[in-house]
Amino acid sequence: MVFTGSRLQLDVVALGDESFMFDWENNPENWAVSEGEGPYTLSEIRQFITTCDDLIEHHQIRFVVRQIQNQIPIGAFDFFNFDAKSNKVGLGILIADKSDRKKGYASECLTEHLPQMMQYFNLSEVYALVFKDNIASIRLFEKCGFTVQRTTIYKNKSTLVYTFKR
Repeated sequence: MVFTGSRLQLDVVALGDESFMFDWENNPENWAVSEGEGPYTLSEIRQFITTCDDLIEHHQIRFVVRQIQNQIPIGAFDFFNFDAKSNKVGLGILIADKSDRKKGYASECLTEHLPQMMQYFNLSEVYALVFKDNIASIRLFEKCGFTVQRTTIYKNKSTLVYTFKR
């Protein structure tokens, strides 16, 4: 399953992707803004890959964000905590290398790919948890049409819950 936009494609993570995923998942800077708290072994990364490839069966799915031009992986796009009863799902997005940030890649994922994916998976609502001090993510989600639903505490930090509805 592949979702294609103007510059990026999102394809389901697969065995063979573990080397760059290992690097991304073991970067402590990423732990600060995600649910993950490594370090992770290569075996754990492989196990994760085999359990995050089907939204219905595993309640989560991870896509690798690749540049169409050269097929280089630059990040990840995750749906997690899928609730089949309400058709709601959590969303995580990572542009892994700092040199690839602020180039509009995350915005493209949310404006071009997310609507396609919501239709494909018949999702009614997507939510994202954003720490109040993560100004870049706040700007991203607000620019891309997400709205703040409430404030909560997550990982002992004040966190905004953003939603996007179809």
